[in-house]
Amino acid sequence: QNTGEINGRGFELEAVYDAGSDVSISGNYSLQRSVEDDSDNDVANAPQHQAYVRAEWKPAPGWSANAQANWVGDRERDVADSRPAIDDYTTVDANIRFMPVNSPWEFVISALNLFDADAREPSPRLFPNRTPLIAGLALTPNDLPLAERSFFAEASYRFD
Repeated sequence: QNTGEINGRGFELEAVYDAGSDVSISGNYSLQRSVEDDSDNDVANAPQHQAYVRAEWKPAPGWSANAQANWVGDRERDVADSRPAIDDYTTVDANIRFMPVNSPWEFVISALNLFDADAREPSPRLFPNRTPLIAGLALTPNDLPLAERSFFAEASYRFD
């Protein structure tokens, strides 16, 4: 059964800019502050700031390239969690896509976490007896690592 109450406030802003027929930029930013009413503490592990930006370029028919960055910041740990504060992170992804005109083929080359950021999401805290906060959950004491830098190549064929 849920206990306690949370009071949250925030906003999100989103924008799209078409710089011409072949270039577009979009992004969003959100700010939130959620507080537990009974303790007046920030809600654990919820990012207070998030930002995302994406740029896309279509240099020629059938070709497109894009890059995107995602920033997550200011996540507070549970007040009873004695581990150091969790770091903010920024990841950057990029890809190049080729779809030959009048062809069922599509080719994509992608790079995820291009700059190999040490991006982590908070893991549950330990109680003093070293058991996980959530029963049966395998605990990662140094938080949950997101994927390291990785590269992908893809070829697909559309059947009509």
